[in-house]
Amino acid sequence: MHDKLLACIDDSAYTHSVCDHAAWAAQRLGAAIELLHVIDRHPETAPVADYSGNIGLDAREALLRELADIDARRGKLAQEHGRLLLDAARRRIEAAGITKVETRLRHGELVETVGELEAGVDLIVIGKRGEHADFAKLHLGSNLERVVRASRHPILVASRAFKPIAQMAIAFDGGASSRKAVEMAASHPLLRGLRCHLVTVGG
Repeated sequence: MHDKLLACIDDSAYTHSVCDHAAWAAQRLGAAIELLHVIDRHPETAPVADYSGNIGLDAREALLRELADIDARRGKLAQEHGRLLLDAARRRIEAAGITKVETRLRHGELVETVGELEAGVDLIVIGKRGEHADFAKLHLGSNLERVVRASRHPILVASRAFKPIAQMAIAFDGGASSRKAVEMAASHPLLRGLRCHLVTVGG
């Protein structure tokens, strides 16, 4: 019984595609969608420098209070931004005909948060790159690689644009992992009815 899939969104160019892939998968599985946005504890933005070391005590205390206020405002803005992202993603998925959509806003690291939540889901949907990825290098996002290595569940990696999926390819080398991939492809309802190319390379 497939009940729920977890879709991880951020402020990257892949978020619409993640929503569309999640809606496609949910329709095939008859599953609900849980949308997740994680606010990083250590955002990759330039911090406000602390210049308080070389000034008088009173001025130093005033500056530290101001820095704390800035951090608090940043935190509130990040939460509001996260809620707006989740609301927009929920509306996009509901427009695709999915009625069971939940949202979850968390603070922390994406990999650890997915690890905490994945026991209750059957599939994880995540974008190929995140909002801090260097598109010029064409590498996979670092969070994606870490989630794939850590997860015990199937992961659907969303490309930058969604197209309805009609076929798949499996790289087969005869090893245990590739045999497991074939077994899953043959039995998983997400892939039922899709054309399969079984590809191997040899002498």
